[in-house]
Amino acid sequence: MCGIVAWSGSSPKKFNKYKFDILGLFNNTRGGDSVGVSTDGEIYYGTLLNKNYDDFIINKGYIVPQVIPAVIGHMRKASVGVVNETNAHPFGFGTLNEGFEFIGCHNGTLSNHEDLGKKYEVSTSVYNDQNHFQRNKVDSEVLLEILYKSRTTNVLEEYIGGAAIVFQDLNEPNKIYAFHGASKKEVGDRDEQHYEERPLYYYQESKDSVYISSMEEPLKFIGGVPGETLFEFDHNKLYEIVNGNVSKSLRHKVDRSGAGQRKGYASGFSTGGKNTGGTINQNFSHKNKRNHKKDRSKTKRLKRIENVSNIYDETVISDDFPSAIYYNKLRYWRNGHLISGVYTYVRQFGFYKIAEFASETNDKIYRLLGSYFSYKTGEFVNDKQIDELLKTDDTMFVPFDYAMKEPPLFYFINGIMLETVHDFIVMSSKNCPNFTFDQISQMSRYPICNIGKHRRPDDKQGIIHNAKPYTDSFVPVQCNNLYIIDNGNLVGIDRFEEEVVKEAEFCCSMAHAPGSVPVIQLPLNFEVVTPPINENLNQTKVHNSGVVDFLDKPTVEFLDEDTPIEGLNEEENSKFLDIINNHVMPIYEQIQVCNENLKNEHNDVVQEIVDLQKDFLISIDCIIESKEK
Repeated sequence: MCGIVAWSGSSPKKFNKYKFDILGLFNNTRGGDSVGVSTDGEIYYGTLLNKNYDDFIINKGYIVPQVIPAVIGHMRKASVGVVNETNAHPFGFGTLNEGFEFIGCHNGTLSNHEDLGKKYEVSTSVYNDQNHFQRNKVDSEVLLEILYKSRTTNVLEEYIGGAAIVFQDLNEPNKIYAFHGASKKEVGDRDEQHYEERPLYYYQESKDSVYISSMEEPLKFIGGVPGETLFEFDHNKLYEIVNGNVSKSLRHKVDRSGAGQRKGYASGFSTGGKNTGGTINQNFSHKNKRNHKKDRSKTKRLKRIENVSNIYDETVISDDFPSAIYYNKLRYWRNGHLISGVYTYVRQFGFYKIAEFASETNDKIYRLLGSYFSYKTGEFVNDKQIDELLKTDDTMFVPFDYAMKEPPLFYFINGIMLETVHDFIVMSSKNCPNFTFDQISQMSRYPICNIGKHRRPDDKQGIIHNAKPYTDSFVPVQCNNLYIIDNGNLVGIDRFEEEVVKEAEFCCSMAHAPGSVPVIQLPLNFEVVTPPINENLNQTKVHNSGVVDFLDKPTVEFLDEDTPIEGLNEEENSKFLDIINNHVMPIYEQIQVCNENLKNEHNDVVQEIVDLQKDFLISIDCIIESKEK
């Protein structure tokens, strides 16, 4: 569930930034992981502290269009791929006048994007100049790149999953494309009824200005009247909108009768579609027809695990990866026990435990940079053994080089992968409050179920995420299973017959992974200066922190005499960690617990306190991360 917003008109002067931002603020309820807005061939992204549209607008923002009368925005709720700027929408391809030639965004999840990538000769992985693997592309990026390179609508008939898309070819600056599909629940389903895959609406503000949104409500808010100026796009038609006029747009029919929102299990893996789609632009060249039989022979196939339609009936499969960690019943295990602690991910090996607590992580993780890892032993190699082992162990390699900011980090409590290090710190503390299962589901990276001694009925399995019954499909890190869930109940588990490289593979080339936030690290000697309470409180600045100021938000001021953190010897480092564990962390945790208890209070003063405390915690993190004070 992501949010798409867009505008198209006859002139950039028609664009109203305030109306567009209202669409973005409303649609943020469909996102929450990242934000992106494109204007004039440039794309502006918001992630981490700016992942919500309001923070993105306040702290970063975008330049309103000056040349091209089209704007595309997206609020991402991640389903495939980690949360970072690389995977944020919109995606841009090619170059034109120092900007992108093609820009687009997608709402939905696809299950056959790897096969479509092969068919249309679009690589689903990214390699550097030395041909070393860097990352896997997410499904949305692959779909849009196929549209860009093939210049036909064929792929819209062939994808399996859900899609609403908006894109533009900047060679035709006054044109924007919009589409949302409808299809059967499964490929080959005898039920001929088609169901909407993802919503998409438009508000025809004037004959040459149109606003587009995944949600109908914000279009009403900015002036749209349902049935008069506010409409839903027809399903399975690609709209070619010129000068912001939908009524005069060309509408290319997209035949989704051979596709579906899930693959057809009885007939094996299918790419769907009939390859009868029209061209996006009649001036674009067509690709030659490919040998479909040859393509299918190379397809990675999914196979349904039989007799598993209840998550509590799932059996253990522990040989997907060399690592002893495995995924079962929506939790991570090792030797029959739920795992807890801080882990990194070694490519083609799997999870590797770094530490039990966050406070121990910094020192250990940086020792891994430049270190050799052996597949035979499943361990990092001691420096003294390297020369000898290199002669006999041909599986050794360096997973994390010095060019990385830090290896990817994952945080687990009772087999649950948590979203952030802050969740982990609170959950692993001695004074951890008794969180409800709903609250824990809001901290979890993936859907979870309450695994107890008793098996739950098929229609009451209780699989939730963000405190709501989960409906979607996902493949967790270090697992070859595709879990298909509908309204909190497992529909089935598909298993990849060949090993799949999931999101953690390319996390290894990134600074942070899903749920990965820099480990908290505090200076040895510091003093917090409490500013006087006066009208200038909101102008407090962070001094010498090396981080971007939070505009007009209270922060914490540090003395210039603070001791730099670099150069601590072993004894000082030990004292330093004791200070954190004994004095700082209890305060840090209590503030988070306090905010949790106060967040539902309907009182403006209380909410201001909550916001102040959030800003305090964020400022502490940012200052500490700079390692300057």
